[in-house]
Amino acid sequence: MTVSARDSLSAGRFLGWLIVTAAMGFGLVWACMFYLPLAMFGGNHVMWAAKDALLRQCGLGTTIVVGDSRAQNGIIPALLPKPSTNLATGGFSTIETYFATRRALQCNGDIKRVIISLSATSFIEPLTLWTNAAQVGMLSVRDLREVVGLSDRLGDTSIDRVERQNDLPDALRVWLYPSLFPPINFADMLDGVPFVREPFNRMVVSQQVQSHGFYPFPDVTAAPGFIAHDGEWAKFVVPPVMDHFFDRTLAMLSARGIEVDFIAMPVNPATAQAITHNILSAFTLYLHAYETRYASFRVIGSLVTAWPDELFGDGQGHLGPRGADSLSKVLAVCLKDLNTWDRHGAPPVACDLSWRAAQRLP
Repeated sequence: MTVSARDSLSAGRFLGWLIVTAAMGFGLVWACMFYLPLAMFGGNHVMWAAKDALLRQCGLGTTIVVGDSRAQNGIIPALLPKPSTNLATGGFSTIETYFATRRALQCNGDIKRVIISLSATSFIEPLTLWTNAAQVGMLSVRDLREVVGLSDRLGDTSIDRVERQNDLPDALRVWLYPSLFPPINFADMLDGVPFVREPFNRMVVSQQVQSHGFYPFPDVTAAPGFIAHDGEWAKFVVPPVMDHFFDRTLAMLSARGIEVDFIAMPVNPATAQAITHNILSAFTLYLHAYETRYASFRVIGSLVTAWPDELFGDGQGHLGPRGADSLSKVLAVCLKDLNTWDRHGAPPVACDLSWRAAQRLP
């Protein structure tokens, strides 16, 4: 059977149109992901969209909170004594904290105090650098190239040992993640139910902006006796790249004369016991070394504070609404005293973030 030239031309045209149609469809999906993220995604994309909106507005107040999801769900800016914004976000490590703080300082010159709240895990492992901060577009191409380049120079492979959805070379990954390249984000898009969840996503962003970054954890109770991730580490070892960005954060704030307070969010008794047994001593020595290096930096309260199991909403140590309310009120008392502290001598005795101190408040 012979194929005529006309049939060959028709097959070629069909293949050509198929390629063009596929390319146009791919481009349309990519454009929707990039320009309409709230219509295409859920989860972390929505959380970062809220923080991004706050940073774009630049009305952050005189105090900002940076850190991981425990601080995001546990510190209510409206209950603090001075105008405040909570920029803490799920999955943040010392790396993301540096870039969020730097951006906040670029847009707001009124910041006088920065509260850093990171779990021990956030110093040990950049767990979601690629699948969270990079994937939602928090870090730019320049930021990611800086992180990758520094890791190479330090010989630190920790950013390559964490969860990734592909084996792309870093030179390509730093461009594709900030651009929301569809194959990287396809699973998140399906999970977000494209266009269906947009009204809900916009409501979540609006609520977070109105609450200055606080996102309440659902009013549920964790199973008693759980041990969160920071209680599972056998030892406390900070990779060079993580230490570098923590140091840069403190140096940047010190150069501007901004007070920096490190607080550890409460954990449940089982996690507190595990941390105390395994890594508390090394964690304390690590932060104390930075207290001696930067006069504006102090650890406030204890690095391990046990609160009742029923105040937590899950096995990762996120405070529920009642716990967040109590923690924010006791922190407010601490901050009132810190505002009059001259940074000489020990911190005020009122900076007690224990459950006993919280119970004494009205």
